[in-house]
Amino acid sequence: MEWAADLAVRGALTIQRPANFRQQFLFCRDPGWAPDHYAVYSNLTARYWDVDFSGGVYANAPGIADKNQLFEIRRYDSTWWTIKWVGGFRLWSYYVRPNRTYNWHNPLEAKTDPLTGNHLFRITPTNLLG
Repeated sequence: MEWAADLAVRGALTIQRPANFRQQFLFCRDPGWAPDHYAVYSNLTARYWDVDFSGGVYANAPGIADKNQLFEIRRYDSTWWTIKWVGGFRLWSYYVRPNRTYNWHNPLEAKTDPLTGNHLFRITPTNLLG
Protein backbone atom coordinates (compact mmCIF):
# COMPACT_ATOMS: atom_id res chain seq x y z
CA MET A 1 0.00 0.00 0.00
CA GLU A 2 2.96 2.33 0.53
CA TRP A 3 3.66 2.23 -3.21
CA ALA A 4 0.14 3.62 -3.89
CA ALA A 5 0.61 6.42 -1.37
CA ASP A 6 3.99 7.28 -2.93
CA LEU A 7 2.46 7.42 -6.43
CA ALA A 8 -0.42 9.58 -5.16
CA VAL A 9 1.96 12.06 -3.53
CA ARG A 10 3.88 12.38 -6.80
CA GLY A 11 0.63 12.78 -8.78
CA ALA A 12 1.34 9.59 -10.70
CA LEU A 13 -1.52 7.43 -9.40
CA THR A 14 -4.21 6.95 -12.01
CA ILE A 15 -7.45 5.01 -11.67
CA GLN A 16 -9.25 3.45 -14.60
CA ARG A 17 -13.02 3.63 -14.23
CA PRO A 18 -15.71 2.32 -16.57
CA ALA A 19 -17.11 4.88 -19.02
CA ASN A 20 -20.48 4.81 -17.25
CA PHE A 21 -18.98 5.22 -13.76
CA ARG A 22 -21.04 8.34 -13.06
CA GLN A 23 -24.24 6.37 -13.66
CA GLN A 24 -23.44 3.70 -11.12
CA PHE A 25 -24.59 3.29 -7.54
CA LEU A 26 -23.27 1.34 -4.61
CA PHE A 27 -25.65 -0.48 -2.29
CA CYS A 28 -24.29 -0.17 1.26
CA ARG A 29 -25.28 -2.54 4.08
CA ASP A 30 -24.98 -2.53 7.84
CA PRO A 31 -25.53 -5.69 9.93
CA GLY A 32 -27.88 -3.73 12.22
CA TRP A 33 -30.36 -3.02 9.42
CA ALA A 34 -33.08 -5.32 8.10
CA PRO A 35 -31.70 -7.91 5.63
CA ASP A 36 -33.07 -6.16 2.53
CA HIS A 37 -32.37 -2.55 3.60
CA TYR A 38 -29.59 -0.57 1.96
CA ALA A 39 -28.22 2.93 1.79
CA VAL A 40 -27.71 3.94 -1.84
CA TYR A 41 -24.47 5.77 -2.65
CA SER A 42 -24.21 7.73 -5.91
CA ASN A 43 -20.88 7.79 -7.72
CA LEU A 44 -21.97 10.92 -9.58
CA THR A 45 -22.43 13.10 -6.50
CA ALA A 46 -20.32 11.10 -4.02
CA ARG A 47 -23.29 11.25 -1.63
CA TYR A 48 -26.12 9.06 -0.40
CA TRP A 49 -29.73 9.02 -1.52
CA ASP A 50 -32.25 10.86 0.64
CA VAL A 51 -35.94 11.72 0.18
CA ASP A 52 -37.32 15.23 0.64
CA PHE A 53 -40.73 16.23 2.02
CA SER A 54 -42.39 15.99 -1.42
CA GLY A 55 -41.02 12.53 -2.24
CA GLY A 56 -38.14 13.66 -4.46
CA VAL A 57 -35.15 11.31 -4.27
CA TYR A 58 -31.87 13.22 -4.13
CA ALA A 59 -28.29 12.00 -3.95
CA ASN A 60 -27.14 14.80 -1.64
CA ALA A 61 -26.71 13.36 1.86
CA PRO A 62 -23.05 13.43 2.94
CA GLY A 63 -23.58 10.46 5.26
CA ILE A 64 -26.20 8.18 6.70
CA ALA A 65 -27.84 10.18 9.48
CA ASP A 66 -30.61 7.73 10.36
CA LYS A 67 -32.64 4.79 9.10
CA ASN A 68 -34.95 7.15 7.20
CA GLN A 69 -32.32 7.16 4.45
CA LEU A 70 -32.66 3.43 3.87
CA PHE A 71 -34.23 1.73 0.89
CA GLU A 72 -35.63 -1.77 0.61
CA ILE A 73 -34.17 -3.49 -2.46
CA ARG A 74 -36.11 -6.60 -3.52
CA ARG A 75 -36.04 -8.89 -6.52
CA TYR A 76 -39.34 -8.62 -8.40
CA ASP A 77 -38.57 -11.45 -10.85
CA SER A 78 -35.51 -12.89 -12.58
CA THR A 79 -34.77 -9.57 -14.34
CA TRP A 80 -36.30 -6.70 -12.37
CA TRP A 81 -35.93 -5.21 -8.91
CA THR A 82 -37.99 -2.79 -6.82
CA ILE A 83 -36.57 0.00 -4.68
CA LYS A 84 -38.80 1.16 -1.84
CA TRP A 85 -38.06 3.99 0.57
CA VAL A 86 -38.57 2.72 4.12
CA GLY A 87 -38.45 6.11 5.83
CA GLY A 88 -42.04 7.10 5.10
CA PHE A 89 -45.31 6.39 6.89
CA ARG A 90 -45.07 2.67 7.61
CA LEU A 91 -48.54 1.70 6.34
CA TRP A 92 -47.80 2.98 2.83
CA SER A 93 -45.32 1.74 0.27
CA TYR A 94 -43.13 4.48 -1.15
CA TYR A 95 -41.76 2.84 -4.29
CA VAL A 96 -39.08 4.74 -6.18
CA ARG A 97 -39.89 5.52 -9.79
CA PRO A 98 -38.64 7.84 -12.52
CA ASN A 99 -40.52 11.07 -13.11
CA ARG A 100 -39.34 12.60 -16.35
CA THR A 101 -41.54 15.68 -15.91
CA TYR A 102 -39.17 17.16 -13.34
CA ASN A 103 -37.22 20.10 -14.73
CA TRP A 104 -34.18 19.54 -12.54
CA HIS A 105 -31.27 17.15 -12.45
CA ASN A 106 -32.83 14.25 -10.53
CA PRO A 107 -35.78 12.46 -12.13
CA LEU A 108 -36.52 10.01 -9.27
CA GLU A 109 -39.30 10.18 -6.72
CA ALA A 110 -40.73 7.97 -3.98
CA LYS A 111 -44.53 7.92 -4.13
CA THR A 112 -47.34 5.80 -2.71
CA ASP A 113 -48.65 4.76 -6.13
CA PRO A 114 -49.53 1.10 -6.74
CA LEU A 115 -46.56 -0.97 -7.88
CA THR A 116 -46.40 -0.94 -11.71
CA GLY A 117 -43.78 -1.43 -14.41
CA ASN A 118 -42.70 2.19 -13.85
CA HIS A 119 -41.25 1.14 -10.50
CA LEU A 120 -38.99 -1.63 -11.81
CA PHE A 121 -35.21 -1.30 -12.11
CA ARG A 122 -32.58 -3.50 -13.68
CA ILE A 123 -29.62 -4.03 -11.35
CA THR A 124 -26.42 -5.58 -12.65
CA PRO A 125 -24.71 -7.78 -11.91
CA THR A 126 -27.84 -9.75 -11.07
CA ASN A 127 -26.19 -11.34 -8.03
CA LEU A 128 -25.22 -7.91 -6.69
CA LEU A 129 -27.33 -8.24 -3.56
CA GLY A 130 -26.74 -11.95 -2.98
